[in-house]
Amino acid sequence: MQSRWMRTAAFIGAPLIATTLCTLESLRGPIDINVTSQSVTLGDIVRRLIVTGVLQPTTTIDVGTQVSGTIVEVDADFNSVVHAGQVLLRLDGSERQAALDEARSTLTQARADLTAARNTADLAAAALNRDERLAAQNMIAEMDLDEARTAMTQADAEVQAASAHVDEAAANARNASVILQQTVIRSPVDGVVLTRNVSTGETVAAVQSAPVLFRIATDFRSMQLVADLDESDVASMAIGEAARFQVEAYPAVSFDGHVTEIRLDAVRDQLGPDGATPRPDASENGPSVVTYPVIITVDNAGQKLRPGMTAMVTLDGARRSRATRIPNAALSFVPSSPVLAATQQKAPGPLPMPTNQESGHVRVWVYDGTEFTPIMIRTGLADDYWTELVSGPLEPGATLVTNAAIGGSTDPASN
Repeated sequence: MQSRWMRTAAFIGAPLIATTLCTLESLRGPIDINVTSQSVTLGDIVRRLIVTGVLQPTTTIDVGTQVSGTIVEVDADFNSVVHAGQVLLRLDGSERQAALDEARSTLTQARADLTAARNTADLAAAALNRDERLAAQNMIAEMDLDEARTAMTQADAEVQAASAHVDEAAANARNASVILQQTVIRSPVDGVVLTRNVSTGETVAAVQSAPVLFRIATDFRSMQLVADLDESDVASMAIGEAARFQVEAYPAVSFDGHVTEIRLDAVRDQLGPDGATPRPDASENGPSVVTYPVIITVDNAGQKLRPGMTAMVTLDGARRSRATRIPNAALSFVPSSPVLAATQQKAPGPLPMPTNQESGHVRVWVYDGTEFTPIMIRTGLADDYWTELVSGPLEPGATLVTNAAIGGSTDPASN
């Protein structure tokens, strides 16, 4: 009896509960969805390139030596202001001085020998002249005349040999003088000493190549910034492009420059196993990153900038004028599951594969107040705020969803 009563109550109560729930749901009204949107516009798109670079003097001179020896005096130090011809360093020149003295002595002897040979030639010429006059009068034998002629020829040869010895001795003396002068290292230009690589008492060996003793920068009022530009951005860069950069020493100050050179000597860095980090020991057959050195000329009249500073450079890359632009926030928006459930929509499926080789196919969304509708488009150039619309059923003025959330909440999944 009791079991029958429970079955009757359940049969009558279930529809009543369902009806009550439906009534309460209808009284609560539709779910509130907060939608943020932006419009498609017509304007310029400029791609900003962010690269790093190192500041360098426009011109640097490496000062070396062609002779070996012990340093006896250093007359310039780091940051010294030097002028062309100023003494920077002196090597021990005692051996070179002795060699010069010997060469000069040899030259003096050679000149004396030349003088003696010329005197002998003059005597031989006088004797030959006399014998020729006597032979014309048949007063001497023909043999005596031949001997005079032979003596004259030999005297002329000795003069030529002595003259050659003088020239050789003079060349040796000049060479010894030059070598002695090379023991005094002078600045070839006006500038500032960047580096000093030697000290007094050290021995310099210039056997195979000239060692670098000093490095001098000619002028700090104009410097150059060397940055590495990715190969994909080289085509969009032109000589004369403006550049703006910052250095850590002055974080609140921006410096300006302009591109003066894009060098052709590409740098290829092999990538490591992660496919992103350059590794010098990575395989040459693996993936690599190719960059080109870009030279940016910088006015440094205030001389705040110093060689070796690392700069974060901003360059203008590719650009589009009067392009149809889509806000970047609209490209990253996808309705979340709670938002779609509130509009009684299903989650979107995966993007269809393109039927051609074109890339950049994405999906954006519009909202008409009751449901979200996806639109397939193809995009092109992008900057920090906008992306170029290449193809798709959108026109300037169209409104695209950038965010959607239930009620007053913020749904991170919708961004």
